[in-house]
Amino acid sequence: MTSGAPPRFVRLAAVAFGALALMAPAWAERTCALKKPPRAAGVNASHGNYFFVFPRKVSTGYTGCQTMWNEMGERVLVIRFRRGSPLIYEEHARQGNGTTLTCDFRRGAVRASDCPAYEDLRDGLRTIPAEQELQVRPSNDPRKL
Repeated sequence: MTSGAPPRFVRLAAVAFGALALMAPAWAERTCALKKPPRAAGVNASHGNYFFVFPRKVSTGYTGCQTMWNEMGERVLVIRFRRGSPLIYEEHARQGNGTTLTCDFRRGAVRASDCPAYEDLRDGLRTIPAEQELQVRPSNDPRKL
């Protein structure tokens, strides 16, 4: 019985290894699941409001999420990276009311016209250098809550 198809265990192994290759490391998933900014999050300011970004910088081979939160500790946006390339950009509604915009860069094309350019996301979100970081009142700083 030679059908030309690989034996079943070879197909199962190929599927298993393929699935493992697509999975992100556990530490990367932890960066995507953060509910509030950790103490190491950087600070940005815009129009009198503070925003908190973690991680502060995205390295060339980074896999995981870079997230921005507002002063109330709500997610504002998330960029998911795989080996240094932005894959998904999400903007979130206030008070946890879901995602308002999703941009998918996995196939090189973007599905929404409101999406930022891929080139603008490649280096991640910028933050104020730690040594120049603004003092944030504790009542406006979700990193300290």
